[in-house]
Amino acid sequence: HETVYCVQPGDSLLGIAELFSAAVPGLAAANPHLDLKKLIPGQLITVPAGSYGRIIDARAEYGHAELQRDLDAMESEYPFLERTVIGYSVLHKPIYAVRLGEGPRKIQINAAMHANEWITAPLLMSFVEDAADACAHGRNVGGVDIRKLIQGAEVWFVPLVNPDGVELVQEGMRQDHPFFSELLQWNRQSQRFAKWKANIRGVDLNDQFPAFWEEEVRRREASGPGPRDYPGPAPLSEPEAQALYSFTQEREF
Repeated sequence: HETVYCVQPGDSLLGIAELFSAAVPGLAAANPHLDLKKLIPGQLITVPAGSYGRIIDARAEYGHAELQRDLDAMESEYPFLERTVIGYSVLHKPIYAVRLGEGPRKIQINAAMHANEWITAPLLMSFVEDAADACAHGRNVGGVDIRKLIQGAEVWFVPLVNPDGVELVQEGMRQDHPFFSELLQWNRQSQRFAKWKANIRGVDLNDQFPAFWEEEVRRREASGPGPRDYPGPAPLSEPEAQALYSFTQEREF
């Protein structure tokens, strides 16, 4: 059964979620008429039954829509996180990066570069949530003082490098997909994309970077676009790889 809760002074969205072991996305869905980023004492919030108790729900498929929703909730709860867009995918989905810490060492951790490895995205976002919560409340993660750790490091997380490919793996494609004919050809006329690793143009993003790109071409022996291993027509031909490359140059990780 649903529960109705009256917002009290000092309440936060995550605090209410923890109080009822509810998921933040579930709270948002149950209260579309409210701005949950700006809670006002006296407001009535519907708390759905059977929720999860975290912002990041790593128990189900996770893609671009889930990432955007969770980043909104994380920014509201942990204002010391910084979100930026480092580029756009072939289908113009933003590629997000999230910063934690301001120390002199600069570190980047990315996930979901291969489409069928999308599970790395919710795993990385779960770690971001744990680390942010530890910073907010002075807790340790794995026995490590996170506040002290990030005094020496600036960590940037890029949780979804290949949003178009992840969407293809999880949702398949309709006939109005802009690459419908090409994807059918590249996937040997099959509409089963569970093993697809590449981006939406059939380029393996992990083989796109300038260092030893020619060696990758020789080693992979992929004749053209497909589910995996095609390094592309040239280094950095794909916007997702270009985004990571430019971001790395800019930040000097």
